[in-house]
Amino acid sequence: MTVLDDGETPPRRPQHQHPTPSNASTMSLSPFPPRPFDYSQQQHYHHSAPPTSNQSTESLLPYAFRHSQPTAFEQYPEGSSGQSTLLLLNWRQRGFKVKVLVLLAGASIVFLLHDHFFRRRGPPHHGPPPWAHGAFPFPPPPDGAPAPDMRFDEFGRPYNHAEVHPTTTLADTTTQLNAATATTTTAHADSTELPLLDAKLFVQPRRAIRPAWPDPWHDLPKSWNGRQWLSEDRFPGDGEGMSDPPERDPPPARYLAKAYEYAAAAAKHLTQNSILRPKQAPLPEFDERTGRPKQVPHEEVYIHQGGWKGPKLKVSEIKGGKVPKVQWEGKLAGGEKGERAIEEGRRREWVKRAFLHAWEGYKKHAWGHDELMPLSNLFSNNYNGWGATIVDNLDTLLIMNLSHEYNLAREHVSQIDFSYLAPSGSLTFSTDLPALEKLDLPESGPLEPQLGAQRFVNPRLASAMNQHSPSTIPHFETTIRYLGGMLSAYDLSGDPLMLERATELGDWLLPSLGTMYGLAINRYTLGSNPGGLNTGRAVLSEVGSLTMEFTRLSMLTGNEIYYQAVQRSMDTLDQLFPAADAPPTSGRNRGRLGTLLPAWLDPSHPDIMSGEYTYGGLADSYYEYLIKQAQLTCNAIPQYSRMYAEATDSAYEHLIRHITVVPGRDDLSTIGLAQWGMYSSTLEHLTCFAGGMLGLGARLLEREEDLQTGINVTEACAWAYESTETGLGPETLVFYEPDEAARYVAIETKDGLARKPRGAPVLGVKNSNAKFIGRPETIESVFYQWRLTGDRKWQDRGWQMFTSWMEHAITESGFASLNNVHLKQPKLEDSMESFVLAETLKYYYLLFSPRDLISLDDFVFNTEAHPFLIPKSSRTASPNLWTGPDEFTTSHASFASTIGDGTWVQKWARVQQAAGLLHPTGKAPVHGNVPAGAPVYDDEKPPAARKPIRPSDEELEQARKAAGLDGGAGKDVGAEIEAEKKEQARKKLAQMGGGRGMGGGGPRPAPN
Repeated sequence: MTVLDDGETPPRRPQHQHPTPSNASTMSLSPFPPRPFDYSQQQHYHHSAPPTSNQSTESLLPYAFRHSQPTAFEQYPEGSSGQSTLLLLNWRQRGFKVKVLVLLAGASIVFLLHDHFFRRRGPPHHGPPPWAHGAFPFPPPPDGAPAPDMRFDEFGRPYNHAEVHPTTTLADTTTQLNAATATTTTAHADSTELPLLDAKLFVQPRRAIRPAWPDPWHDLPKSWNGRQWLSEDRFPGDGEGMSDPPERDPPPARYLAKAYEYAAAAAKHLTQNSILRPKQAPLPEFDERTGRPKQVPHEEVYIHQGGWKGPKLKVSEIKGGKVPKVQWEGKLAGGEKGERAIEEGRRREWVKRAFLHAWEGYKKHAWGHDELMPLSNLFSNNYNGWGATIVDNLDTLLIMNLSHEYNLAREHVSQIDFSYLAPSGSLTFSTDLPALEKLDLPESGPLEPQLGAQRFVNPRLASAMNQHSPSTIPHFETTIRYLGGMLSAYDLSGDPLMLERATELGDWLLPSLGTMYGLAINRYTLGSNPGGLNTGRAVLSEVGSLTMEFTRLSMLTGNEIYYQAVQRSMDTLDQLFPAADAPPTSGRNRGRLGTLLPAWLDPSHPDIMSGEYTYGGLADSYYEYLIKQAQLTCNAIPQYSRMYAEATDSAYEHLIRHITVVPGRDDLSTIGLAQWGMYSSTLEHLTCFAGGMLGLGARLLEREEDLQTGINVTEACAWAYESTETGLGPETLVFYEPDEAARYVAIETKDGLARKPRGAPVLGVKNSNAKFIGRPETIESVFYQWRLTGDRKWQDRGWQMFTSWMEHAITESGFASLNNVHLKQPKLEDSMESFVLAETLKYYYLLFSPRDLISLDDFVFNTEAHPFLIPKSSRTASPNLWTGPDEFTTSHASFASTIGDGTWVQKWARVQQAAGLLHPTGKAPVHGNVPAGAPVYDDEKPPAARKPIRPSDEELEQARKAAGLDGGAGKDVGAEIEAEKKEQARKKLAQMGGGRGMGGGGPRPAPN
């Protein structure tokens, strides 16, 4: 509880101000009224912005206190001497509990002050710490004190510790160890002088490579359904899948007209009633007829207004340059033809059928939505509701020669309305037409009355049933998935529709870069113009990974404004932040690690460079885009090569470490994590992309040492797959440090005590995040190493990974995520990201394809695996992997489009949104900012569940008469009910909505 003294103003709000009933209507920039308690959307004002003036003192108190003591503020009005000022006075009148709490608080403050300023400390820890926090946490020992005395069992697990599930490594270790030594009860070790057991006893055996024909999964039981789902007989067509997406009719035109009327009225209400600070969050302009936001003209985007001088180079005029060859051109072991080529072709076909299996599941259950949920066959719309899986896989369809599927996808692309964001709630979507009068606007009165008392909404359903459109887009994800996907499709097909739609989307995204320092606003409101405002803290990967897409757009359109906007961002990252004077020597050091940048940075405070330094999440693609931007521009801009080389040199000094704690492996390296001066040998799956990046940089910049380091990093990531029960890599692994005492456990052998390495769940590893979601980073680096070195072992590694993935993750409609890769039978999770098809399966397919298909000398991949064509003067024409529209198609997508009318998902979402928000369920007023369909109550607390009451005999008799069951009616009510159900099923089937997978909440009706 917050206690206020006489005359004291309320405390300032925290950094991110969340919506309240008093300011909810002012914080959303969406044309649709926001909900009052939505904490999922962050506001991007600077952290030093003052609080809003309409923030009441009472609203700072918890809800329970306001309702339990409704007159607390009336008892002590402003200016009076309240009881809160007497906390430390009148000591004798205080109760015993209050006195004890005050004394304990004072003692704690004294202890903290003494510990911080007066306690003697040992020397600072340089480099990797002698103790690391993980599965066996030990704090740094003060004054060189010995390590804590811990007892462990034969597998390195402390007593009374949560049991670690056994793995193949542990089981093999037990068998080998028992054969060589008489292992008995584990004893604790407090000395490093004990002899070490022979490391050969703990070497993990390699997995056998499965054959590609006739059945790679011959060792699995016959009940495994993957054989049928991936069989050759299931996909007989060449260039197409099993069937087209089900026909889905849009809502009638009069319903859409009513929905646009609502959108226009909502936008007008927002514009007239919003009191947003115009200098920090200006509203977009809206179309008066449809309520759509309008695009910001190029001349109004803040790029050159701040004094920044753009480069003289025009990227649209780059026609090649002196760029070294990247791809291996030598002879391959086994030759280009023969048995090895046959084996590659068979593997490639298995991968293609795996893609078609997931693509067919998406088409059947979630076409037009962002992603499929492969267990429930429902959908998710986390990426604007524009059909992320479709746009993300345009180039994959072309690469796999699926021309008919590409034509289906391009028709969807032509329909997308980039100005409208579909609600992300999975339970709001339906194709059941509401009553037309539900879409009528109120004849008089405000569109959105003020909220009444506190309302309760079921928190488990609030997100899924939210009818409001998101107020912002994820700028980074939208750029790499949608913009990158359409640009890549144009480079591979020459389809003018893709360039037209990509240019339109680029115009929508461009104003986000018009900030004070040129760093993009990641949660961006379409149509708004920052106009040189400050963005505050930013994520490195989100502001530093936009260069390739916008540069390629300038190359293709000839308009340099896109490239200039991202070049200004890179100049900020290159020049604004001061170089490091010296490496950090303690956890309190705020210095910079060489030329690396932290995962979070604030251009307003460039001298604060503390935090997390990593090549993993939040930073990864920034370093990736430095070398790839240099390749895309044919090294015509030396800045990118220099920044990449400097960052790589700093990574060698601060992040890259050789792994020596895995028995039998001396070829592993990791790029760890440095945080506040402390180092952790962490291997993130997201970091595994760096193996391929280092190899690419080695070839382009002639840094041969980087190639070997990239190979070692890729080996470590492939080992992470091979070391688990499932053959799939976990999200993270944390290794023991070489000199870490906790790395060993003492055991009794026939020759006496000896030290044995330990690990959980595999030897050398102290802990891990065991989830697997089908990420592409490891197979990406495996693909790069194959193309860079020509060593066929990488194809075999990739084939092992692929077959293990199919074995454990395949479902009837796609590929699920796994909750624990260390279990023989992990639990499946209902999620399949769009990158599973767009990246992971694409890299598997290219791994077993001829080397001239998407050559690394002709294309450069963005971070979402979309290949961009490198401009070259010697090339006469772009590769064309598209055969053109299907001859038998009745409705062709146009070759030019300025703005889409909306996909079938967007149109139905508009209608349901208008009906749900104009007439919300329950006692909420019109536009009460409560998710449509959610139960709401005006009382202080939700009512308790009512006990079932048996109706009286009179009520039962009346009900029987009303239903025609009064004996003499002779009415077959059951038959009528069944007929009505079948009729409703036919209607829903015709519209392909209202059932599971379409968000209707029930099972899909079967055809009669």
